Amino acid sequence: MKTHNKNILICILISLSLVVFVGVASAATCTVTPDLVVVGEFVTLEGAGFGATETVTLNCSITDLVIPVSECKYNYRSENFNLSDKNTSFSVSVQEVADDMKLYIKKSGSFAEINKSSPTKYGFEFDYDPITNTATISLPMPINPSHRGVYELIEVTGTAANCDVDVSMDVTVTNNVTTDATGYFKTVIDTHGIPIGDYGITADEVNVTLDIIPSTYTIALTTGWNLISVPLNLTPWALGDESVVGDPLNVTPKDSLTSIYRYNTTTGVFEKSDHVPGYGWWPATESESFTELEPSRGFWVWAKNDCDLTFTGTAHCDLDVALKENWNLIGWYSMEEALLGQESVVGDPLTVTPTNSLTSIYRYVTTTGTFEKSDHVPGYGWWPATGSWAFTNLEQGKGYWVWADNDCVWWHRI
Repeated sequence: MKTHNKNILICILISLSLVVFVGVASAATCTVTPDLVVVGEFVTLEGAGFGATETVTLNCSITDLVIPVSECKYNYRSENFNLSDKNTSFSVSVQEVADDMKLYIKKSGSFAEINKSSPTKYGFEFDYDPITNTATISLPMPINPSHRGVYELIEVTGTAANCDVDVSMDVTVTNNVTTDATGYFKTVIDTHGIPIGDYGITADEVNVTLDIIPSTYTIALTTGWNLISVPLNLTPWALGDESVVGDPLNVTPKDSLTSIYRYNTTTGVFEKSDHVPGYGWWPATESESFTELEPSRGFWVWAKNDCDLTFTGTAHCDLDVALKENWNLIGWYSMEEALLGQESVVGDPLTVTPTNSLTSIYRYVTTTGTFEKSDHVPGYGWWPATGSWAFTNLEQGKGYWVWADNDCVWWHRI
């Protein structure tokens, strides 16, 4: 009888132990703050109730991200993507594509291409499954110190397996974190360069969600000519059939813009694209290559009435822009204004190599139909010309004419 009672006691103790264990395990929680952000913002991920000094695997993923197909080609680009933690892995898989997928990366000013002919480079690995027509490029952990940091550009491009169907992409970022003695962890997620969408985040078996939405910026246009530029990394950049590629020049009221022009510094002439209501943008004769907008460029647009132009996209990045001797039509690729003045005080947003290559900059005033000018004074900076005293800054969404005494490179830094 004593043995029987002893066995019962042991069973009860074991049961209590299991209850305590299950209770602790099920008590693990994870929170994302905030759980809705504009791309480029930082979020905090916290976990509690995990094992003490335990490695917790965090998986942040988005699936079935649609990439439009145009002329059987697909393209997706991400800027300022941060892979600074060595205990991080990254993978991108594109479904229903040919085996010619290429991944272009730019880091610290250097370019690299990863594809089936060069499947391993800078830690990245290429793989293709011919059964599912899926191409995957991954960067496994631990990340080599030379491969960590901010990637100025990650671009995925290739040919669709079916030219009539959009391709889809899955992106996964995995990170290992270690809890403290109480089973708590805290980490910060940088959403720069992360594709827009709804993410599922799993901390071992605990699930939370994070919604990343695009940035928008709206500028007011007046009837007639307007000199504009793009302040964001657009989604999309392409000009064409809006039902396929979307419209990067979203205006209210609809169809307010009739045409857009870009300046070709090589030929010294303008190229034009016309807006066709119900279709989209169509390049004019001898402007067949004008099929997309570009960062750091200025564009003339004609508006048949006052309207609001809204840009939608993600955070901008630093650029190295080649400028030609003579006139160049540039844009301020940023969401923030930049001052023009004494360089020792406000810096120089128009830093070029060779130094002092730019002599003047002009902006268009829509209300008067005239230009304002600022001159570059070597050893000082920028000084507004007579009658242009208000011209002391570069503005987001604005385009500018600049005069270069010689070919140079503009170090566009944000």
